[in-house]
Amino acid sequence: MINHLKMIRMAVIALILLGSTINVWAQNTIIEDGTRARMSLDGTWQAIGVKGIIPQYPAPDTNADWKPIDVPHKSASPFIVTQGHGPYSNAAVKSVIDRKGNYLRDTGAAAWFKRNFIAPDAKSIYQRRAVLYLHGAAFRSDVYLNGKHIGTSVQGLVPNQYDVTDVLKPGQENQLLIGLADRDALVDPATRTLIAPCSGVTAGLWGRVELQFLPAVHIEDVFVQTFVENKKIALELTLSNHSKTVQSIMPLAVVLDDQQVSRCNLNAKSVTLKAGEKTTIRLQQDWLADNLWSPDMPYLYTVKVQLKHQDNVIDDMQTSFGFREFTIKGTDFYLNGRKTRLLRNSMLTGLNADEHQAWFGDIRGGSLREAAGRPYNTIRLHLGFNNEHLIDAADQIGLMVVPESSWYHVSEYPAAASDKYLPNLIDYFQRWVKLHRNHPSIVMWSLTNEHFWGRTGDEEMAIGKAVAQTVLKIDPTRPIQGDAEVTWNGVLPVINIHYPEGTAGDGRNEFP
Repeated sequence: MINHLKMIRMAVIALILLGSTINVWAQNTIIEDGTRARMSLDGTWQAIGVKGIIPQYPAPDTNADWKPIDVPHKSASPFIVTQGHGPYSNAAVKSVIDRKGNYLRDTGAAAWFKRNFIAPDAKSIYQRRAVLYLHGAAFRSDVYLNGKHIGTSVQGLVPNQYDVTDVLKPGQENQLLIGLADRDALVDPATRTLIAPCSGVTAGLWGRVELQFLPAVHIEDVFVQTFVENKKIALELTLSNHSKTVQSIMPLAVVLDDQQVSRCNLNAKSVTLKAGEKTTIRLQQDWLADNLWSPDMPYLYTVKVQLKHQDNVIDDMQTSFGFREFTIKGTDFYLNGRKTRLLRNSMLTGLNADEHQAWFGDIRGGSLREAAGRPYNTIRLHLGFNNEHLIDAADQIGLMVVPESSWYHVSEYPAAASDKYLPNLIDYFQRWVKLHRNHPSIVMWSLTNEHFWGRTGDEEMAIGKAVAQTVLKIDPTRPIQGDAEVTWNGVLPVINIHYPEGTAGDGRNEFP
């Protein structure tokens, strides 16, 4: 009987060890995807809160009180406790510094997060570049790999990426260490201004963390543009050469329908890239899709792009898109040449917002699908958090989307101190628009919420114009708005009457 119990106990221990081994192996599996590969670093990390506004390197040693935390997460609490109005930044400055510029706390504002992992061996990586992607690290982040500082960012609402090829140890244990700071670190005490957009989430690693392995010569970005009236499709391809030699490559693209049948080919001439060079080329073809994307028929195509060198495919990339065109004519909106009305519902979509949680729970059905059948046909993603999964679902079920940026509340960004934040603001908008611009459901960009209400001075309008020009340069195919009764002195083509019963703004006088 005793021997029998011992055997059972040993079997249970063996199963536990086997399960543990499988779990570790699964977490460090490299997933091949054509010429590329990726490895998730999500899962259980270790975290520790530290004193100060910004975590100071080195982090506490292994004997300190590190605690487990899942990544990604909605909140880094209790390691970092976001002050003010949680995900929304309208009270950020006064919640972290006093009138004399003194910080109001020295605990709860900063923390370290670490994860040890075994990197793929050199054979698996096979001459590819290793790039670390942080899909959401709020708000200020300092990133270290194997003790080497690889980057600092104040962009917490858009992905950050770092080439770690020369730091990663293939086939060995590596340590990724990330120091995060709350909005306290984004406040310039002297001018009482935020230095970067930060509305929509609370502090933490709210997005995925992964390693991607890319060919030295690769496609960095694909922007699909469709024109119904002129019956054309265009691709803007950004190509990068991270090798040490000149490379001559041939870009090829094909559009596939939902049955993977080829519908359109777009080819280019050979492109020569110097070592370290990045360039953007445009491919264009006369073509009108048989199926246009609309709320009534949300049809999606796929474009596959390849780079060839001497008949060998050296990189490939694909993205889905809908063939559609959204325009303004006079005072009306048109989708695919037909007049349409945006019957819009606003959603507070921060990670801690109740509405967001309800919708996120059943992203391709449930609340979102019910929304598509209600009187409204459009959702506004309010105050800065633009859920990529929700936008994907909107593409598929035919719900038009107006995403709103994380740049919120004019009092947190005084015009007189624009030199402190404008470069980061422009950088944010460039990344934000590039991240989402291939979604057919997105019909318009909301640059902010109620910014510059009643403030049309030269300094304010210079900031607004710089932001608008940035967005239109990155995406000239969609209109822009500022979600208020404002036009920014004619820069914005769309006005929203937020409070027709009140006196805020000046639009209600023009449109009673």
